Amino acid sequence: MNHKARHFIFGFVFACQLAFGDTRCGGEGPKPFVDVTAEFQHHWQLVKTPGNVKDFLVWENQNALLYRDSSDRLQTTSLITNDTQFLTWMTTPLARLVDPSERYILGFRHGWGFFDTAQPGAWISFSQEPLEPLFWYGAHFYGLKSTINRKGEQNLLIYRYRAGTQLARVVCEYTMPAGNHFRVANGHADPYAYFYQVENTPRGKYLILFRLNVFDCALGWEASYVYPIEGEIEDVFRFVNIDSAAIVINHPTKKLLWDTPRRCQYYDLENMKPIIFTDKQPVLATWSQQKGLNLFYLDAGKKARILGGLPMTHLTPSDLWLTSNGKRLFVASEMERGRKVIEVFLPAFPRR
Repeated sequence: MNHKARHFIFGFVFACQLAFGDTRCGGEGPKPFVDVTAEFQHHWQLVKTPGNVKDFLVWENQNALLYRDSSDRLQTTSLITNDTQFLTWMTTPLARLVDPSERYILGFRHGWGFFDTAQPGAWISFSQEPLEPLFWYGAHFYGLKSTINRKGEQNLLIYRYRAGTQLARVVCEYTMPAGNHFRVANGHADPYAYFYQVENTPRGKYLILFRLNVFDCALGWEASYVYPIEGEIEDVFRFVNIDSAAIVINHPTKKLLWDTPRRCQYYDLENMKPIIFTDKQPVLATWSQQKGLNLFYLDAGKKARILGGLPMTHLTPSDLWLTSNGKRLFVASEMERGRKVIEVFLPAFPRR
């Protein structure tokens, strides 16, 4: 066995959490977002795909939409010329993970499959494990498997798959004791996978962040919150490029805690559940039949409703894609002609 297997004990972590890393602030608010819909000038166009779209992602460098249609054809449509190219048949959901070369495709249902668009051939089934995708690093895909054994211990396995090979291999393994399990955060970025724990004390619930370097299997504490989080913590999203985090909370008014190096701010999302669909820009969305699709700009504290008047169905994070520069938003929704993708051209990010 050439991977690193370790047993980790975290009983000491909370007691000495102020000795290492960052200390996170408490949080003001809740603060309502300022509505700038009237001045939020945007326009949209329909991406001219030949068929209906089941799922999709965007290859930004190629300026192309990669999608699986209702007949399970995997195709690309140029966002400049509208030319469409058939790639292969794909019966499994498309993994929304883009490799740096915009070349490889992953799909998962009962196992993970790989397809190389530069050397078209048969799909390679490289793992039957229910891996949570972490990221691509060059031609290597990293995934996470978390299980609980009969002793109540949590087993964490990091798998690495090299594009074009037949099997994914375990490169890191950790065993967490019963009662000290990790929850998996979102926003992984090479070389780190992110986790968190919630420490329940008589004073309240405290959040602790961890990260695992998948290259050398070093697991370390990243940050702690010295003020209790108000409400049940439902999810944590890391925005690594801006050293920030969004904490989704089950609370009547404090639905979200936005944590940046400058401040911590609770936000009121008008009793809506946030849709966090990007870890590259400080923006999230909400949707309802009554209020439509709204974008919330976290750093600016402003919101805007977009695509008003368009008939839209229930939206999830997999229905939205924001380009890395934040200037184009892609939305998949049921339209009169079936399920299509809309390309929305956004104005510059609102400022405070």
